[in-house]
Amino acid sequence: METFVVRGGQSLQNDFDAEERFAKFPDSFTLKGLFFPRLVLMLGDGWPKLEPTLLAPPRFGKYFPFSDYPQVDYSRLTYAVAKKCFPRLPLREAARRVARRDFEVFADSRVGGVMLSMLGGVDSALMKFPQMMGIVLSGGSCKGTRLDEKTVRLEWDNFLGWLDCYSIGMIEGIVSHFGAAATIEVRMQKYGYATYDVRWS
Repeated sequence: METFVVRGGQSLQNDFDAEERFAKFPDSFTLKGLFFPRLVLMLGDGWPKLEPTLLAPPRFGKYFPFSDYPQVDYSRLTYAVAKKCFPRLPLREAARRVARRDFEVFADSRVGGVMLSMLGGVDSALMKFPQMMGIVLSGGSCKGTRLDEKTVRLEWDNFLGWLDCYSIGMIEGIVSHFGAAATIEVRMQKYGYATYDVRWS
């Protein structure tokens, strides 16, 4: 088991074998298209080189917000953007930084805006996070438990979206959206399975 604590001012270390991770995704694991355009824009002139490597490139070169696309394609796109935008950082830290804007993308969508209007703050957002996940992806799951007034536990089950880095940035993005800072205690049982104790101040 790998355990570590993540705070905003501290960088994640280490790289990883991206191709090995891509190979773990079943074709049935999908993600809504609304998350893709931001990364395509960030990748810029690197897109033509990446597109032929994708399992299901977008038809006519455009991702449709509520169509389903392979999670592995999103991971390949994330990897390319992380390498391009943060070339001097360890890969785990680069992926974490790419992920921090995910919640803003969701919040700007029609369904995200409706859900956001019903959230009172960090705690309700984190407790609703598994439901948000269920709306935008298939494959893997997450369960939220409130431990105290400023701590929520997230338990990830068969989730292949880089729990040692990308998902950390995603949760940090939720917390920062509400004007708070996160401290996340991570326990990685094995690949695809982890527990986050998320505290905020």
